[in-house]
Amino acid sequence: MLILLGASYPVLSAGLRYQRRSDALMELEQAGLHALTVLTEELSEASVAGISLETDAVSFASYRDANSAVLYDPLGRPLWNSVVSFRIHNDGTARRLTRQIEEVGGNSLSPFLPSELTPPRNSSYFASLPDQGRVVAKRIDNMTLSASSPPKTVTLGLEFSVSANGHVYGLKLSGEVHPRN
Repeated sequence: MLILLGASYPVLSAGLRYQRRSDALMELEQAGLHALTVLTEELSEASVAGISLETDAVSFASYRDANSAVLYDPLGRPLWNSVVSFRIHNDGTARRLTRQIEEVGGNSLSPFLPSELTPPRNSSYFASLPDQGRVVAKRIDNMTLSASSPPKTVTLGLEFSVSANGHVYGLKLSGEVHPRN
């Protein structure tokens, strides 16, 4: 019996390592795809004229309120009244991608540039708010954003990593968004 148990240990140990690695990679892929989907969907609703890019952050004018409801005027045109910010939040132990939204009022018929508001709605402003927003993804290492003009597109890249079985596994995702408003 001991011989059988001793002979099966390496197989069980390898299976357990494989399961831990698979779980870590699956969690990493889910986090990455969720973050990429959320960023892509929200940026696609933005206006080219209302996007501010920073290192590790993007802010843009939105016609959705804090409850994600779309606001329209009586003629059915969207009312731009909010600023959405996605930024890397680092609390010293973990880096997370967070989403914050602030209704700035005004109900403008045309999008505005968040950096031109008073005070400017940039990553420093959103970092100073008591509510640090909703966590979109954990284990994020880097977010890169760039814009081209014309036509204006936003290229984004996300990098994630996770440790399992003494190894670090990474995931890099990228996408291109064409704001449609």
